[in-house]
Amino acid sequence: MADNPGIAIVGGFNFIRPGTIAPVFIAPIIGIHSEPSRVGYGAKSERINAPATYARHVQNFGSNKGILIEGWYDLFWKNRVHIIPKDGYALGNIVSPQQRTVEIYNAGENVDHARIVNNIVLTGADGFQWISGTTSTPFTLGAHQSEVYVWEVSEDGAPTLNMLIDFQFADGVSLTNFVTGSRLVLFGFEPQAVMNEVLEWYTDINEKERGIEQRVSSRDIPTRSLTRQFVLDDQESVQLELLLWDWFERQIGLPVWEDQTTLTNSASVSDTSIVVGTTASTEFRAGGLAVIFVDKDQFEAVSIDTVAGTTINLQGPLLGAWPAGTMVMPMNTAVFRDGVQQDVWVADGVRRFVITFDILERFDLASETGFATYLGAPVWEDGLTLRSEQYQRTIGKNIIRGRVGKANPNFVHRTLRTQAYTEVQGFTIYVEDRAELQRLRGWLHARRGRQKAFWLPTSKKDLSVDVDQVGTNNEIEVKTVGYERFIEANPGGRRDIRIEYVDGSVIYRRITGSELTVTGERLFLSSNTTQLVTAANVARISFMLLVRQDLDKLSIEHFRLDDAIVNIPLKEVVES
Repeated sequence: MADNPGIAIVGGFNFIRPGTIAPVFIAPIIGIHSEPSRVGYGAKSERINAPATYARHVQNFGSNKGILIEGWYDLFWKNRVHIIPKDGYALGNIVSPQQRTVEIYNAGENVDHARIVNNIVLTGADGFQWISGTTSTPFTLGAHQSEVYVWEVSEDGAPTLNMLIDFQFADGVSLTNFVTGSRLVLFGFEPQAVMNEVLEWYTDINEKERGIEQRVSSRDIPTRSLTRQFVLDDQESVQLELLLWDWFERQIGLPVWEDQTTLTNSASVSDTSIVVGTTASTEFRAGGLAVIFVDKDQFEAVSIDTVAGTTINLQGPLLGAWPAGTMVMPMNTAVFRDGVQQDVWVADGVRRFVITFDILERFDLASETGFATYLGAPVWEDGLTLRSEQYQRTIGKNIIRGRVGKANPNFVHRTLRTQAYTEVQGFTIYVEDRAELQRLRGWLHARRGRQKAFWLPTSKKDLSVDVDQVGTNNEIEVKTVGYERFIEANPGGRRDIRIEYVDGSVIYRRITGSELTVTGERLFLSSNTTQLVTAANVARISFMLLVRQDLDKLSIEHFRLDDAIVNIPLKEVVES
């Protein structure tokens, strides 16, 4: 009030008192109020008998006259009919029946403001039914009266749901709700443990002279496909065949069996959250799907709003009741890749299907948390690796030829690469639990296929201490390996080292120069060491390679519930 001289708030109105500079307090006008419980829904409305102006003069305030300007309630709520929610529903993926509510409300204040609902028109309502509410028209909606409807759409129907609910009033007013969604079929057949997961990026690489690369990622988040095996009896096999026949080109809901957990508490009808054993290092995520699963015929699919610890908050209420201990799994949307392999063993009465699914969700899981950084790139420091290396030295020349295939003498031959480089052909990573698998996926996503380089220590004792360091400085003396003779003039990827002390601490340093000593070689480092480099104090000194993935397509082999292995071809890169 003090900041607005001459203006008073009057029960939802702004009262402007002309010719005054002092604020005036006017008692609230009886009957003027807001409706926060309804406003909170967000409503779309049509006004009843809208006046020509929204301001009127106020008399009987003594000698002071003013203007009463209608506030939000008068302008946007009173004497209107509303539909709640105003924007309808985007149901997302529909794997099981979904129920929602819609309310129409008459905010008219007088008896003569009653409205007649002449018709309720449904467009595109495949698989839709009313559960409750007055659907027999016409009917009267009196002043300050609402009608609440509950409706349901099933998973059966057209693949895409684009539905319009239109409440048509006798005076020509129309209130509408749009409902959208995509129907899925749950692929509830339990797979074998073995699975092949393929991640694919796309990187453009332009190689300059001396092997320096410009790497541009055209696909930051990889596409993902899963190849799974299913061993089914004859009845299940026929069910799968019929599903493939009718639904092959359409979307399915594919449970993530590796991330299965259970309800720790029973879940009741209309609950909007469930509590499970764990969500850590799983694919339960906000905006995703989950399925409460007994078998392929008893389940309920839900859309996830948020995940908080072991609590999964849902976007809509549960339609069924589920006891504690019921399985819960994340669920992806997927489509079948062309070609489903089927092997039939007639004597055993079982059939094996090999199916590849293309996963439609794409999430950026990039994370380098927990990895050390050296010269702007992360360092791979993980013991669960096995490597085989192949060293190659390539000197190439670019000869530009004309259309007839002859060399053009007007172009100078260029040497593209003169440095030795390393191709690590077999860099294999093992993971043995969910947390390690999640960390591996984060690391792979952060690499963006062939784009992002990282440091890879050899993890071997490449250099051995010759003379113990007396003080922590930037010089170390090692046994002769020929560094000063062979590497000093052309260091390439052999100028960065990892020093691991016996207490487990690690430092990284760049070799800036070298010279021969009486018994070995002295190496000059980019900065001082943190501890004495002595034979007794150092566990190993290893070279480090700056490498990148040599393929944009990687395959993760899952061979048990939480065990996986990935082989990553690597290539040494030159950054400067």
